[in-house]
Amino acid sequence: MAQNPYPRGWFVVAYSGELPPGTVKPMKYFGQELVIWRGESGEVHVLDAFCPHLGAHLGYGGTVRGEDVRCPFHAWEFSGAGACSRIPYSETIPKKARIKPWRVLDRMGMIFLWHGHAADDAPDWEPPCIEEFGDPAWTAWDADRITVKTQPREIVENLADSAHFPVVHGTHVDSFENEYQGHIGIQRTAGIAYPRGGGKDRFSLTATYHGPGVRSR
Repeated sequence: MAQNPYPRGWFVVAYSGELPPGTVKPMKYFGQELVIWRGESGEVHVLDAFCPHLGAHLGYGGTVRGEDVRCPFHAWEFSGAGACSRIPYSETIPKKARIKPWRVLDRMGMIFLWHGHAADDAPDWEPPCIEEFGDPAWTAWDADRITVKTQPREIVENLADSAHFPVVHGTHVDSFENEYQGHIGIQRTAGIAYPRGGGKDRFSLTATYHGPGVRSR
């Protein structure tokens, strides 16, 4: 069996504001075609993309009915758990009319998707909640996207890579250490930064990695 090339963990796949209630969108993550939608109650759901009936992609032309997504081809409806909940022209629902569901979290303005290494690989941790998020006393977050074509290991290796600071960031490092607590990796760095406008600033930085897909400072 080929090794799964995608890391295990929670990954941000969308921003909450991009998915108002009643919205359906196609996505592709972890080599899989997916459909994401927000039900009328506000809850977010993700399934594998293709209808088990005749293979239509639910993300293109699919619509929301209550909490379920409706197929654009024959209007079969599926719940967030992946079960077919309604076929408009039939009282009988085939037992195999199911789609793989994905575990989703909607918090801090971001939508996280869990990627495990097996169908029953349930999460054993969750991304942290930052208490100050949404507090009017704090500046609102500004979201941005940067596309980087690289091996996922490169991102994680940044945790232990002290040698890149002077080369990539133009900083002098006085102290550097790592701490590991299960899925959490903590990088503590102190040194001197040299701003582009001149001068120098002493800094002390703590970066915390929650699995390979979530980092906070």
